[in-house]
Amino acid sequence: MATRARHRKYQTENTREKIKVAYYINRLHQFIANEPDSQGKVPDLSQGQIKAIQILLDKSLPSLSSVDQTVEQVQERSEEQMIEELR
Repeated sequence: MATRARHRKYQTENTREKIKVAYYINRLHQFIANEPDSQGKVPDLSQGQIKAIQILLDKSLPSLSSVDQTVEQVQERSEEQMIEELR
């Protein structure tokens, strides 16, 4: 029973986090596109608010920066060769 409660608490916190992130993404999109929100107002964000939203989004969403990946070519070996390498 305690496990379910912990799972629900985590799920609730996770859901709240996603809602906050979606709210800030929508708010930035409305600001950039100069679109009115649900109340008909175009959001007016200060530089500080924009920076704070950027920091929160950086913590919440994965960065889309490029990742260098190195792949090593592995030669096929027989079972005897593998056993010899382990000795």
